[in-house]
Amino acid sequence: MDIPRRSIVIMLVAFLSACAGAQPGGEETAPVSGNQIKLTVVNESDGPVDVYYHWEDRTPRARLGTVAIGRSSDFGVPWVTGRLRILFESPVATTSVTSNVLYLSEANRPEELEVRLDWRYRAILEIKK
Repeated sequence: MDIPRRSIVIMLVAFLSACAGAQPGGEETAPVSGNQIKLTVVNESDGPVDVYYHWEDRTPRARLGTVAIGRSSDFGVPWVTGRLRILFESPVATTSVTSNVLYLSEANRPEELEVRLDWRYRAILEIKK
C-alpha cells in the first residue's frame, strides 16, 4: 500500500472510531453529587458535540462529555454562584457554540438545568421546570 493511500485509510479509521464513540451508550455520565447541579443537554443539531461548562470569572472552562446527534445526556456541574455558560464544540467540524448566560445565586439555586442545542446551532440554557 502506498503512503498516501495508507494515510487516507488511517484517517478514515480514526474518523469512524470517533463517530462510533459518540453514539448512544458511548460515554458514561457521572452521578450528580450534593454540591452539583444536574444539567440535561439535549442535542438537536446535525452532529455530535463536546460539552463544556464555564462559571464566568470563577472557574476555567471544563469538559463534561460528548452528546450524540438526537440524544440527551445528564451531567453534574459543580455548584458555584455566578454567571454560568455552556459551550459546545464539534469533534468533527469547526463549529463552536456558546449558550446564553444564566445568573445563579444561593437565593435562586435550581435543582436542575437544561440546555438545548437546536439544528440552527443556537443553545438555550434555562432552569428545568
